[in-house]
Amino acid sequence: MLPTMAAAINQTSYEPRRPQDSILFQALNDNLQDFLSSTQDDPGSRGLPDFVVREFKKFLSCGFYENGVTRIGCKNPGCEEDYWVPTSCKCRGFCPSCGGRRSF
Repeated sequence: MLPTMAAAINQTSYEPRRPQDSILFQALNDNLQDFLSSTQDDPGSRGLPDFVVREFKKFLSCGFYENGVTRIGCKNPGCEEDYWVPTSCKCRGFCPSCGGRRSF
Protein backbone atom coordinates (compact mmCIF):
# COMPACT_ATOMS: atom_id res chain seq x y z
CA MET A 1 0.00 0.00 0.00
CA LEU A 2 1.32 3.43 -0.92
CA PRO A 3 1.54 6.07 1.81
CA THR A 4 -0.92 8.92 1.46
CA MET A 5 -0.08 12.58 1.77
CA ALA A 6 -2.06 12.79 5.03
CA ALA A 7 -0.01 9.96 6.50
CA ALA A 8 3.20 11.74 5.51
CA ILE A 9 2.03 15.00 7.11
CA ASN A 10 0.99 13.28 10.36
CA GLN A 11 4.32 11.52 10.74
CA THR A 12 6.02 12.88 13.85
CA SER A 13 9.61 11.98 13.09
CA TYR A 14 11.72 11.34 10.03
CA GLU A 15 13.11 7.82 9.80
CA PRO A 16 15.75 7.58 7.04
CA ARG A 17 16.00 4.41 5.04
CA ARG A 18 18.96 2.15 5.71
CA PRO A 19 20.36 1.14 2.32
CA GLN A 20 23.12 -0.98 3.83
CA ASP A 21 20.48 -3.36 5.22
CA SER A 22 19.08 -4.32 1.80
CA ILE A 23 20.11 -7.56 0.14
CA LEU A 24 20.73 -5.77 -3.16
CA PHE A 25 23.16 -3.33 -1.52
CA GLN A 26 25.02 -6.09 0.33
CA ALA A 27 25.35 -8.26 -2.78
CA LEU A 28 26.60 -5.38 -4.92
CA ASN A 29 28.91 -4.03 -2.24
CA ASP A 30 30.50 -7.44 -1.62
CA ASN A 31 30.91 -8.45 -5.27
CA LEU A 32 31.16 -5.36 -7.47
CA GLN A 33 34.96 -5.19 -7.75
CA ASP A 34 35.26 -8.91 -8.51
CA PHE A 35 32.50 -8.66 -11.10
CA LEU A 36 34.03 -5.62 -12.81
CA SER A 37 37.50 -7.15 -12.92
CA SER A 38 36.14 -10.43 -14.31
CA THR A 39 34.39 -8.60 -17.15
CA GLN A 40 37.59 -6.71 -17.99
CA ASP A 41 39.85 -9.78 -17.77
CA ASP A 42 37.71 -11.96 -20.04
CA PRO A 43 39.05 -11.63 -23.61
CA GLY A 44 35.64 -12.56 -25.07
CA SER A 45 33.84 -9.86 -23.10
CA ARG A 46 33.53 -6.22 -24.12
CA GLY A 47 33.05 -5.22 -20.49
CA LEU A 48 30.27 -3.06 -19.17
CA PRO A 49 29.40 0.37 -20.57
CA ASP A 50 30.72 3.25 -18.48
CA PHE A 51 27.24 4.46 -17.59
CA VAL A 52 26.40 1.06 -16.04
CA VAL A 53 29.55 1.10 -13.89
CA ARG A 54 28.75 4.69 -12.79
CA GLU A 55 25.20 3.64 -11.92
CA PHE A 56 26.44 0.76 -9.75
CA LYS A 57 28.93 2.96 -7.90
CA LYS A 58 26.44 5.78 -7.35
CA PHE A 59 23.93 3.27 -5.97
CA LEU A 60 26.46 2.24 -3.32
CA SER A 61 26.64 5.86 -2.11
CA CYS A 62 22.88 6.53 -2.15
CA GLY A 63 21.23 7.39 1.15
CA PHE A 64 24.33 7.90 3.30
CA TYR A 65 24.79 11.08 5.32
CA GLU A 66 28.53 11.07 4.54
CA ASN A 67 27.81 11.66 0.84
CA GLY A 68 25.69 14.76 1.28
CA VAL A 69 22.57 15.97 3.04
CA THR A 70 19.67 18.33 2.48
CA ARG A 71 18.30 20.39 5.35
CA ILE A 72 14.52 20.56 5.46
CA GLY A 73 12.98 23.00 7.90
CA CYS A 74 9.38 23.47 8.91
CA LYS A 75 7.86 26.76 7.73
CA ASN A 76 4.96 26.75 10.23
CA PRO A 77 5.10 29.55 12.83
CA GLY A 78 6.36 28.31 16.18
CA CYS A 79 7.77 25.10 14.75
CA GLU A 80 11.54 24.84 14.94
CA GLU A 81 11.74 21.31 13.51
CA ASP A 82 14.62 20.59 11.10
CA TYR A 83 15.41 17.36 9.32
CA TRP A 84 18.68 16.35 7.71
CA VAL A 85 17.88 14.05 4.79
CA PRO A 86 20.66 12.13 3.01
CA THR A 87 20.91 12.90 -0.68
CA SER A 88 20.01 10.30 -3.25
CA CYS A 89 21.99 8.96 -6.20
CA LYS A 90 19.19 9.82 -8.68
CA CYS A 91 19.91 6.61 -10.59
CA ARG A 92 16.59 5.92 -12.24
CA GLY A 93 17.57 2.68 -13.94
CA PHE A 94 18.97 0.65 -11.06
CA CYS A 95 18.32 2.12 -7.61
CA PRO A 96 14.97 0.87 -6.28
CA SER A 97 14.55 3.95 -4.06
CA CYS A 98 15.28 6.57 -6.73
CA GLY A 99 13.67 4.64 -9.57
CA GLY A 100 10.48 4.21 -7.56
CA ARG A 101 10.11 7.97 -7.19
CA ARG A 102 10.17 8.34 -10.94
CA SER A 103 7.27 5.95 -11.51
CA PHE A 104 4.59 8.15 -9.90
